Formats: sequence, structure tokens, C-alpha cells
Amino acid sequence: MAYRIPLYFCIALLCWANYALLAQTTPKSSSSMDSRVDKLVAPYFESGQMMGATVGVIRDGEVWIKGYGSLSRNQPEVTPDGNTVFEIGSISKVFTGLLLADSVTRQKVRLDQTLGELVTDLKNKNEKAAAIRLLDLTHHKSGLPRMPNNANPQSAEFPFENYDWKLMKEFLESVALNGKPGEKYTYSNYAVGLLGTVLARNEDRTYENMIQQQIFKPLKMESSSTVVSENLKPRLAPPHLASLETTSEFSFNAMKGAGGIRSTVNDMIKFMQANLNAPEDQLGKSIELAWKKQMEAGQDHRAMGLGWMIAGDGHTRWHNGQTNGYHSMMLVSRKLNTGVILLTNTATMEADVLTEQIFRMVAANSNEEPRKFDKLADIEIAVMDRLVGKYRLSLFAVMEVTRKEDRLLVQLTGQQALRVFPENETTWNYRDVKAQLKFEMGDQGPASKVTLFQNGRELVATRIQDQKKASNSGSLKDIKPSETQ
Repeated sequence: MAYRIPLYFCIALLCWANYALLAQTTPKSSSSMDSRVDKLVAPYFESGQMMGATVGVIRDGEVWIKGYGSLSRNQPEVTPDGNTVFEIGSISKVFTGLLLADSVTRQKVRLDQTLGELVTDLKNKNEKAAAIRLLDLTHHKSGLPRMPNNANPQSAEFPFENYDWKLMKEFLESVALNGKPGEKYTYSNYAVGLLGTVLARNEDRTYENMIQQQIFKPLKMESSSTVVSENLKPRLAPPHLASLETTSEFSFNAMKGAGGIRSTVNDMIKFMQANLNAPEDQLGKSIELAWKKQMEAGQDHRAMGLGWMIAGDGHTRWHNGQTNGYHSMMLVSRKLNTGVILLTNTATMEADVLTEQIFRMVAANSNEEPRKFDKLADIEIAVMDRLVGKYRLSLFAVMEVTRKEDRLLVQLTGQQALRVFPENETTWNYRDVKAQLKFEMGDQGPASKVTLFQNGRELVATRIQDQKKASNSGSLKDIKPSETQ
């Protein structure tokens, strides 16, 4: 099975700043927005942190949208814009929380309703799981694990494409909870995916039909969907790893509620506007219920609404998300009458810091300094070629180093080739995982060894002199992508 980036969907334990310092101030005119945001964005593209991104801001009803970077190396002249489609990852959980609120306000379910009341025969199969409330699912206090262990994908490219209700229900019926429902916080993609599917099945609908009819169509979010239609496909930004290598989109089935939505900045601006000023209709009632603080902050978690995380200032709602080749971040404050959304076709958590900076700058007129990233060492092609080759880690595990133009790629047996970045001639760092390589070289000739540093471990691989005898079979069970919080 090919190596894939961990299935984050969301980085929900983000150490977000305490925004008590934000006060009501007069923002600078929108005419200065371009230069101010450009200044903050520039370092991310100059240092290769992102391939492309679109930023959207709404402040006191005034909207500002701008795209940066490129769609891909093959389309360097095309910059994303407000109509570019991105996967939004776990921001989907905010919409699933709103669907829960919508079902409650339409009296289809109750927040304290249990899965035992909604899932056939669950009480007989798993009494503890049957006691989980819908509120527990959206608050990550269900006792369910982060991910199900029975996905068994046919292809590593699409880990949840075939994960249907049958598999989801089988896992629910047999899972051992890690705590009593309603007590322990454990961030769970499975729980929110389950919530979305249960809400839809309760009304004999699909998640896509439900979210289109209850949210997207009323808000005129015409480019938002869990399905990449023929209409959306030409506008879908190609996905990239943090190393800027191209990768695959995600495909969802029963887990759509956890991270399956695609959208545009234009549509997300409409969503933020509806949350800043809820309409006086059925959807407005649901928005108010989802916005309301439903869970107080604890030692290991933020306060929450329904789907929304609540920042330390007590009034800013936020959520972020990450899939295999995309990242998203959204912050909305009614008190400051401000919302900021950033969508990028690069799976990098660095995007969160940038979005927070833009939010502070816009909402509080904060003087934000552009970030400084370490400059990459300038390595000659001849030196890179000395590193190229195959290195044996174990009987069935080989590390193959190749050069593609001016980029160095490393592939472990059975895994995807990942780019590494030079700190100096012999030290190279990954961006897609927390790992580092150190090559051993003499004054001339090819490198003889390479040491992989990951998760506190050091694994030495020796160059295979006879390339024909290098093994490309087997699996490397010892090396795993680091788990992101």
C-alpha cells in the first residue's frame, strides 16, 4: 500500500492565541487591504510553503477576496481566485454541526437523543455505544476513537471511498469506547462522520441532499458540494503535499460529515455573512443554535458550539481542516463583525498561522509582522547526484533517493516518494512528516550511508552498491507518518 499523509481532516487541538487583546477599533480602508495582506502572505510563497491559496475577508459587511500563487507547477500562470474549488476538510464539521441544529429546530431530533434511539438494534449489539448522545458526537465526547479501524480501502489513494453505512455500523456495534459518553474529550473524525450519516438516514436522505437543501441552496452556495460534479471539476485546484508534490484528492462515502465538503472562498464568504447576521428564517434559527456555546472549555479542549470551536476570547468561532492535499482555516467574530477564510491546495498547517495574522490585522488593526522562514541551502546538482541511490534499512526495506530536476525525492519501500529540503549538503528535512535525513559523504564519490531521524529514533541505511539486487518488495512497518494533533 502506498504511503499516504495521515487522515487529519482537521487539526482540532490548534494552540490558538488568547484574543482578549482584541478591541473594537476602526479598521483601515479596504484600499490598503491588498498591500497589508500581500505583505503577510509573501513569505509563504517565497519560501515554498504553499502552491496556491485564496483569502477572503468580510469586515463590517465589506468583502475582500484575493488569490495567491499558482494552481500547480503545470499551471504557473493561473492564480486561484474566489471561484476556485478546494477541499475544506474538517471545516465540514461546522456544517455538520449546523445540520444537527437544523434537525433540532425542525424537531426531527433532540440534542440529548441517543444513538440507541436512532440506530436499529444498537442497544442489543453495543449498549455503551447506544448511550452516546448526538451532542456528544459533535463535541468529541462520545468515547469513539479518532478513526475506525475497519476501513480496509481497495486503494490507498481513496481510503474512505468505500467506507459505507454497513461498515460504519459494524464498527459502531463492536467498538470499545475509551470513556463514558459525555465525559472525556477525544477528537474523533469517525464520530462526526457518524453524526452526519445518522442525521441523514433519520430522514431517509443522503448527506449531500440534506446539506444542499438545508444549507447550501438557501445561502446560494452554488459551488459547494460533497461531490465533484462536472461543473465543479474544471475549477478544482490540484492537491499538493506540504512538499508541493502533487497528490490525490480525497473521496468520501459515509464519512462525508467529517471532511467531505468542497467549496470556494466566494461561497464561504456567504456562509460567514450568514453567521455574522443570521437570517430571520428557519435556517437563521439553526445558525443561532449552532453558534451558541454548548460546551465550556476544559483542560484539554476548547469551548464549543455545535461544530464550532470557540477561541480564548470567548466570542471568535473557528475551525480548520486538512486533507491529503488541502488546508483550510476560518475565523468569525460577531463582536468584531469580522470573518476570515483561507483555502489552499497545499496540506500545510502553516496556513493557520497566516489566517490568524490576517484576522488580527483586520479585526483589531494589529501591526502584524511577516513571518520569517529558514532559507533553503543552495545545493549544486552535482552534490545532489552524489546522494542519489538506494539504501537498505532492513531485509525488506529500501530507501530510494532520486533527483527530479532541482528536487530531491525519497521513497521508502511500499510508500509514496516525498520531497526533502536541504539544510546543508548532508542534512535534508521532510515537510510532509516530522523527519530528517543525514547523509554520510566523503570528499568525493556517492554517499555511503543515510540516517533517518523520526519520532526519537535513528535508523541507519547503507548504500546498496549493486542496484540490480535492491529489493522493492515488502513493507516498512517501523516507519510511520507522525500523528498530527
